[in-house]
Amino acid sequence: MQFLKVYSDSLLVQEQQIKLHKGLSYYTYKLEMKEDAVDALTKQILDKEPDADPKLKKADNGKYYLPAGKYRMEIQMNNQKSIMLLDVKGKN
Repeated sequence: MQFLKVYSDSLLVQEQQIKLHKGLSYYTYKLEMKEDAVDALTKQILDKEPDADPKLKKADNGKYYLPAGKYRMEIQMNNQKSIMLLDVKGKN
């Protein structure tokens, strides 16, 4: 089994099972987040920046998406783990 996990600091904001194959694989992550992480992420943002206005609203398709910020992505396959940093930029 392979998993994709996305964290904001130590807060798990997304976890999903993905399919990877031996050799070079790719996966397109669409910046979605778990609905049950919305309140915790909003609190985390406001704790760091009390004047922030985190707009974590459900999109028309019924999903939540990560707001601008820095995140850590982990892809786990068998006993191996790869960690990458993800920097989500806001709209200009």
